[in-house]
Amino acid sequence: MKNLFLTLFLTGFGLGVLNAQQKDSLRKDSTHKDFLKKGSKGKIKYEHRKFDSTLFSENAAATRSDYQESLEKVFLLLNQVPEITESFDQIDFIDAHMDLEDTALAILKDRLSQSADKTLNIRNLQMYNTLLDELTKSEGNYTKYLDRYDKQLEDIKNRINALRKDTLMLHIFRDTALKQSFNPQLQDLKDQWRLSDSLIKQNPRSSMI
Repeated sequence: MKNLFLTLFLTGFGLGVLNAQQKDSLRKDSTHKDFLKKGSKGKIKYEHRKFDSTLFSENAAATRSDYQESLEKVFLLLNQVPEITESFDQIDFIDAHMDLEDTALAILKDRLSQSADKTLNIRNLQMYNTLLDELTKSEGNYTKYLDRYDKQLEDIKNRINALRKDTLMLHIFRDTALKQSFNPQLQDLKDQWRLSDSLIKQNPRSSMI
């Protein structure tokens, strides 16, 4: 019985010491003071710290090097236009051969119309059929090249149009003093823009608006 009483006494005493140490630790721990606050009845409750949004705010002013870098990106993009259009090495070949094939189709149509009241022999029909097959095959090859060229032009056109969303470039054009300070670069940019626009508009289905 004495051992049982002694065990219960020591256990209770140990818990009391532990609770006292925990409370003392809370009082001494400075980090808890920012988050804990006593309520009206003396109970401890959590207090939410306000979020400081200024930590993630953007810099108010851009530097001159930022504007310069933005201009360089535009020049690099516009300089890609001549490189892309120069790679369209099959354009002249396609243009010349399509003219020849249009002429062949016109001759074939004329002969068929003249033979409307006559019986066409098998040999002529086979010749016409072979010619049409060759023209169809050529048209398929031309389409592959032209579709690839159109895709490249459409891609560069979309990237150029996206420049209108560049806030730094917009600020250059809207700020009179800033625009004047970059006047030489803007003049070169204007010339490069005209050249790129002209090259892209040579494709009937492409236009830089």
